[in-house]
Parts: sequence; C-alpha cells; structure tokens
Amino acid sequence: MSFTTGGVWVEGGLLVSEKMHFAVIGIEKNILDGLLTAGTLVKLRSMERTPVKTGVLKNSHTVEVDPAKMEVEISANTDYAKYVHEILEYFHSVGEAKFLEKAFKSSTRDIVNILFDAAKVDNVQ
Repeated sequence: MSFTTGGVWVEGGLLVSEKMHFAVIGIEKNILDGLLTAGTLVKLRSMERTPVKTGVLKNSHTVEVDPAKMEVEISANTDYAKYVHEILEYFHSVGEAKFLEKAFKSSTRDIVNILFDAAKVDNVQ
C-alpha cells in the first residue's frame, strides 16, 4: 500500500502510519509511568524533609497522575499541611518548612532525566 503525503509518495505508508500510532501510544504510556516515578521520588524526598510530631503529615503524602492532562500532583493532605509548609517562623525539631517545594527543587535534574528516559521508544516492530 502507498499514499501521498505533502506531495511525497510513501510506499508502505499505511504500515508506517500504524507503527507511528503505536509508537505514540507507547511514548504516552512511558511518559505516564515516568510521571509516576518522578512524582514518587519527589514525594519520598518531601517526606524526608517533613516536620514530624505525630507522623500524620508525613504519612499523608500522595502522588496522583492525571493521564488526560499528562500531569502529576504530589501533595500532603492534612488540614494543617499548608501552615506547616508555608510558615517559616515555626520551629521544627525534625524537618523543615517548604518541605515539598524544597524536595521538588532538589529533584529537578532527576525529574528531567526520568522523563527523558521515559520518552524513549522501544524498537517498534
């Protein structure tokens, strides 16, 4: 089978188009997996920095991937998380304010590498 695209005659065009479709699907799945991996890395690093009194805040961290938006959300889910995170004047014998933000900033190179590796396509047959 062949077809014309942009004035160029393509032999085996349907096969090429089909392989490209499966490659894109593979890339999207790999990127979603990479987002989960990167999000989990940031979550763990944030948990290491999270102030601990009872452990509730530390254990409230979650990672959620939205496939439709190709986004990942990392959060600490307690009523008081934003106060512990944002108020720099609070004293913490364990952990620090801005725990999630600092975890993200310290992980940017790793995040880029994870997503770069995830975007690679395995050999399409």
